Amino acid sequence: MDEISPQDAQDQFGIRTRHQQMPCGEYRFCLSLESGAGYCLTVAGDVGGWQKSHFHRCWTETYIVQQGWVLLATWEKGQGRVEKLDANACRCLPPELPHNLYLPAGAKVHSVKSGDGQRNDWHDHKDLDRFCEAIELSQGETGP
Repeated sequence: MDEISPQDAQDQFGIRTRHQQMPCGEYRFCLSLESGAGYCLTVAGDVGGWQKSHFHRCWTETYIVQQGWVLLATWEKGQGRVEKLDANACRCLPPELPHNLYLPAGAKVHSVKSGDGQRNDWHDHKDLDRFCEAIELSQGETGP
């Protein structure tokens, strides 16, 4: 088996890697195409927290819980909804559906963006952010 360098992957196939720590403390390890479609493994930081509520006009986003649990919040018809997803659960979210994830410490989740979107197809959703902020959680809790 031949190793392919990150530079060769980008030059030959348009695939790039990006690893970063987000302001909320979580770590993201990503592999993406020029279009923005791709894969990320998100590892929660030492303290749980909500990500930023958002939606995509064109992307379908799929979440798979690898370890622990997460809360998936969505916004439909002017109302927020929250669902607890345990390890091995999978949810596929269609374009235009506002969503947010709460990752407690120790959680790991895979996310895949697929479809015919564009790199900057990320739009914030303040109503869902307010809904998520109103949900009271502590590190010791197992979800609402």
